[in-house]
Amino acid sequence: MRSKINAKILRNIPSTFTDTRIDDQIVFIEFDDGTVIPLFDPNIISKTDMVNTIKKIAIISNFSKIEKINDKHQKGVESKYKSADTEIIAIKEPICFYGDIVSIDKNHGSVFVDLGIGILESTICYDQKDSIQDYKIGDFVKIFGGRIDLKNTFD
Repeated sequence: MRSKINAKILRNIPSTFTDTRIDDQIVFIEFDDGTVIPLFDPNIISKTDMVNTIKKIAIISNFSKIEKINDKHQKGVESKYKSADTEIIAIKEPICFYGDIVSIDKNHGSVFVDLGIGILESTICYDQKDSIQDYKIGDFVKIFGGRIDLKNTFD
């Protein structure tokens, strides 16, 4: 299973850099439904020429708290970010994802969730790592995003 979601790259913001190189960056993206979120890009996957283009991307929510929900919530992403001009601040966290589990990788402690706009990969936080055994395909879950990374682009 692979995470794939269509998103528009809005802005790349260097976060660790010197005069001669950028080591990592924050990438603001916008999903098809208009939701905006920042991603950590530790490998500088998003290039300058990708800004203002729509890409199929893989994102992973690392170290996430995951909770089963009995009452179905609308699939998707909840974010308090409205644009790429917004500062990244704690008051706007967490970013939450809602959807059905479509695959589970118990060896790596990750679940793949259909958000309705694409598939998200999420690894479970350390204090919940044993709970991976409790999840099954079809469970509707809420994911409290930990560090949300840009993992790859496909086109």
